[in-house]
Amino acid sequence: MCIKMANRNKTIVTAIFSSIAGAVIGGVVIWFATVYFLGAFFNDSSALASSNQLNFNIWALESIRNGDHTKAIEQLEREAKVNLITVGTYEEHISSKTNKRILKSISNAKQYFEKHPTDYINEDEQVLIEQAYQKGK
Repeated sequence: MCIKMANRNKTIVTAIFSSIAGAVIGGVVIWFATVYFLGAFFNDSSALASSNQLNFNIWALESIRNGDHTKAIEQLEREAKVNLITVGTYEEHISSKTNKRILKSISNAKQYFEKHPTDYINEDEQVLIEQAYQKGK
């Protein structure tokens, strides 16, 4: 009887330790997988954004070098509007230092476009830009 009880207690302790070890190992594996896939996602997005920005810069520079300043200005203004809309969407999870910089960039864009008005692509663009300007106040 005593041997049966000892084996039963040993089995329970083994099951508990196995469960704890399995949970810890599983948690570590899931954590590493999550970090890996999130890192790959954000790395890919960052690389794509940099690639797009590089292409845009080259197009603008080529326009300037070829003497087509009007085309370069239009390209830069289009990009500025896209960036204005993008920074105008940030609401949460940014530091106060970043927030100050965003508000300053919105203010700079507003001053530029008041001095050099451009047409909006559509009504949606106008609404989004006006919303960004509201944050800059």
